[in-house]
Amino acid sequence: MTGTLSILSDLHIMSIVHSNGLREFQQNNATPHTSRIATECLPEHSSEFRRFLWPPKSPDMNIIEHILGALGGILEPEGTVEIRFRKKDLLKTMHRIDNVCKDILKQLSSTEISSGQKTQLEKQLQQRELSLLPIYLQVALTFADLHDTPRHMMDKGAIKEIIPWAKSRALLYWRCRRLLIQNRIKADILAVKPSLSDGEVDSMLERWFVEEHGAVNQYLWDDNKTVVDWLTMQLDSTLERSQILENIDCLRRDSALSQIRDLLKTHPDISMDSVIHIIQNMNAQQRTDVLNTIRAFDTQMTCSDLPLDSNINGDRYKAIITNFFIPELNNHDVQELWFQQDGATCHTARATIDLLKDTFGDRLISRFVPVNWPPRSCDLTPLDYFLWGYVKSLVYADKPQTLDHLEGNIRRVIADIRP
Repeated sequence: MTGTLSILSDLHIMSIVHSNGLREFQQNNATPHTSRIATECLPEHSSEFRRFLWPPKSPDMNIIEHILGALGGILEPEGTVEIRFRKKDLLKTMHRIDNVCKDILKQLSSTEISSGQKTQLEKQLQQRELSLLPIYLQVALTFADLHDTPRHMMDKGAIKEIIPWAKSRALLYWRCRRLLIQNRIKADILAVKPSLSDGEVDSMLERWFVEEHGAVNQYLWDDNKTVVDWLTMQLDSTLERSQILENIDCLRRDSALSQIRDLLKTHPDISMDSVIHIIQNMNAQQRTDVLNTIRAFDTQMTCSDLPLDSNINGDRYKAIITNFFIPELNNHDVQELWFQQDGATCHTARATIDLLKDTFGDRLISRFVPVNWPPRSCDLTPLDYFLWGYVKSLVYADKPQTLDHLEGNIRRVIADIRP
């Protein structure tokens, strides 16, 4: 945006934005702005104006953040009073509050007055109503206008925050910087996985932030400066490890795998040709991994069939859970079992997470589940990692140099575990 011209006329805002040579004209839905003469005037002056519907200000319908002034500009007091507090309602209020009106009405209710006196009293009441009506109307407008003030909108959940004037400059600066960086990252994520909604991407970024800073520092997500510093650091190309870039790479990989699966489901006749083509482009180690994966699909898989001599991917991990782990659990009378895993990529594949949710429900600790994978610091989480650390220390005690040696140590140490 190279320039913005704001014109204030009758408290209505119109802005002309020049962006890369494309002119955009914006106005709100005030009655004079939407008359036929006004809407037909613009195309006569320029054919380059773009037409869009005026977006609603509700945050659940429009992702644009509206930074309002003293009033939200959502409600029109005159329209509210005209519909919800008509003249008859004003007169009722007047008769209930004004002492002169109350006295006249009391006299009119008497049965002892003559018709002439009644006519005179009705005339006095009408004159009193006419004199008070402008005042009561102004009070009603003021009351209706209070519904559009920050405090009331905050109570109704229409706005998120009231910005103190003394802090507004710094807050808006950091907010704008945050949105610029955050939208850049969101664009990268949506380029990889377009099916995600804007809210899902926001939740994903917040989850990554909590994983980096710990659950006790989750409140820092609302601090724009802290988030800007974190996002800037994550995008630093000189950084050895970037959690955001790593997660985007995982999403890119999952997206590619999802596309391959969809193609094979749509065209199952090319499955064998695809496997042959893929195997022809593999090295010896990768071919061994494929064979171990095929072995993992055997429904009679036992502990000795686990592919310990190859890397575990999402499909292998799911096959181990389906064909070995869950059947073993069914052989034991275990109630209210909790399942915990770390944030390895193969553990958090969508198919694996769906399987674990179906099996354990809410009793699941992992990434991308309601009970998020906790930080390992002992002062932040009560979970006990002693058993795994103890097993690992025994497995690597003699520093195994081969996969067979490592496999033998794992089987021996696991077999020696006693309750």
